[in-house]
Amino acid sequence: MKRFEFPSPLYCITDRTLSLGRSNLLVASALMDAGVRILQYREKTLSPRERYAECREIRALAKMHHALFIVNDDIGLALAVSADGVHVGQHDLPADAVRRAVGTKMIVGLSIENVHQLADSAADAADYFGVGPVFATATKDDAAPPLGLEGLRECVKKAKRPMVAIGGIKEANVRSVMGTGAQCAAIISDIVGAEDIGEKVGRILGVTEKSFP
Repeated sequence: MKRFEFPSPLYCITDRTLSLGRSNLLVASALMDAGVRILQYREKTLSPRERYAECREIRALAKMHHALFIVNDDIGLALAVSADGVHVGQHDLPADAVRRAVGTKMIVGLSIENVHQLADSAADAADYFGVGPVFATATKDDAAPPLGLEGLRECVKKAKRPMVAIGGIKEANVRSVMGTGAQCAAIISDIVGAEDIGEKVGRILGVTEKSFP
């Protein structure tokens, strides 16, 4: 299987609770119009039917913008809307089981909370790792202890897959995160909670693209 490569140094994730009353669809449209090419749909409060309807529309937007559309946690939803990929955590199905469920054409992302989890043989089934939290974060109630930049750097050295750093990353610290060697940075609240999403994305891309391969 061909090695996965991030198409951009910025990985955005939806969070309707932080989006100033804007819908996930409205935020996704603004993100992709601004140049975001990797978007993960994370939604815990809507019903399955509502999430399906929303994902279908966002999936269509992603195709128009040649962006990757990843669904968080929900394998069935990812398959139902023909998403580009699905992202799972340490408490979800193991990555090798997810791979068997979705096949080889769908991207599988796996959350990594510490360097020891990189040694899990099931992790080899993932295309990329989401490593963090790097810093303290309020966007995930069950977040593991922060790795810090040194912990992230250690994971970068030992990871066998491309890595997106996640957790507490903002415009103010994204340069230091990219300096660890991580290929990509995931940002949530600092972007979806911005008054002007396009302006915020433009500034962050201006920083991250300088260190992108």
